[in-house]
Amino acid sequence: NYGNRSEVIDALAHGKGVGWRWDHAHGMDYLHMAILFGKDRVRNILRVSMPITAVSGLHDELHLAMVGVGILALVVAGGMIGLTFHLLLNPLWQLTSGHNTHQSNSHNNPMFTSEKIEHKFESVLMILRQERDLLNAILEGVENGIIATGRDGKIILCNHVAQGMLACQSQHRNLGCIPLPNSPWISLEKFIRTTTETVVPGEEFILNSGKVLMVKARPFESPHHGMVFVISDITEGRQLEKMRKEFIANVSHELGTPLSTMHSSVETLLASDVNNPELVRRFVPVLMRNITLLSGIVEDLLDLSRIDAGEYHLDIQSISVLAAGHRAFELVSQMAKGKSLVTEMLIPEGTEILADEQAFDQILFNLLMNAVKYTPENGRVTLQARPEGDLIKIEVVDDGPGIAPEFHHRIFERFFRVDPGRSREAGGTGLGLAIVKDLVEKLDGRVWVECPERAGSIFCMTFAREITS
Repeated sequence: NYGNRSEVIDALAHGKGVGWRWDHAHGMDYLHMAILFGKDRVRNILRVSMPITAVSGLHDELHLAMVGVGILALVVAGGMIGLTFHLLLNPLWQLTSGHNTHQSNSHNNPMFTSEKIEHKFESVLMILRQERDLLNAILEGVENGIIATGRDGKIILCNHVAQGMLACQSQHRNLGCIPLPNSPWISLEKFIRTTTETVVPGEEFILNSGKVLMVKARPFESPHHGMVFVISDITEGRQLEKMRKEFIANVSHELGTPLSTMHSSVETLLASDVNNPELVRRFVPVLMRNITLLSGIVEDLLDLSRIDAGEYHLDIQSISVLAAGHRAFELVSQMAKGKSLVTEMLIPEGTEILADEQAFDQILFNLLMNAVKYTPENGRVTLQARPEGDLIKIEVVDDGPGIAPEFHHRIFERFFRVDPGRSREAGGTGLGLAIVKDLVEKLDGRVWVECPERAGSIFCMTFAREITS
């Protein structure tokens, strides 16, 4: 019965055919499509018919299928996609509007030939696929997690970044988030499912793991009314903010302690007879000691500031560890003699590393000064070095009180002291080891502390070895 239909004839000749005819039985235009399939001598025809009004319905279904992609478009490319859709879908709207206006003679209008209809459908589908692929690439390329929910709070979209943040399995449409064991999804689930039609500029969630997530929400309108949630990991930013606050508090405290002592000493002198030699001998050394401490703190802060700002310029060259050791010991010799310390260097002749001379001198000075300060009278301070493959290992060994294992990972923090009172009494700023760590790392080296069972500490470093012929 259908062998003489135009779409069937075209399908037998070219593999596929499209026809558009008025159906008197139903009183409307129908779009007929036929496809040839089968092998060898068996040739079959698959023929599908639909009212032309279904074309508009097809477009709506395609649009609904792209809701997830359209969500991201609202965030990053709404205007561009809207303009593109207007320009590219306009011919399809002209088709449907042309049908409604010329219902009786549309099959005679050359504008509605089967070839043009087929071409328009294929063009629209191709553009939709391209836009979908583009927006999916953008969706998966952003650093933030993106989640979209429908009016009922069910998840209709979740990118891979959000899945990683929330430790969820692959997201399937309308199945929600499938959390893995210990997933942080539970912390956010109630907020995401119950937030509707409300702009949330930023809500912080602190997870059990210590991570801090910032969630922003905004409603969107389309055939699916719902919410878009943008999730950012702000853990690092919050840690930096905490470190900044702690640093300011530590600086204020470290500067306040010597200033308070100096203030008290000056008040006592002013309230007494300034010509009294005994008072002068008592308080002037206190003032000098605290002035020296303040000066040291300021100098160390300036050094750290230069390192952090990248203004500590390095000139990497071959450095003699033995010569640098002599220079460093010379600077601490007076203090070492005052405590009757034995100082020694166990460094083979010709031991050289690749480093910046000024930075390496400061590293050795800070470590040796630290060792001399905390080593009791008649103790021993040793600087030793030895090759280990392509590296040179340098150690500063002292007979001091040692450092408990639980403090090893914190000893290089700024202003950290195992015994704050004793450190200030020894004249320490609490910044010397922090400077050592920063400079060693800038020289691509490594520094750590070891404490043997006996009393004392061993500060160890490794640097690239300069191999001489």
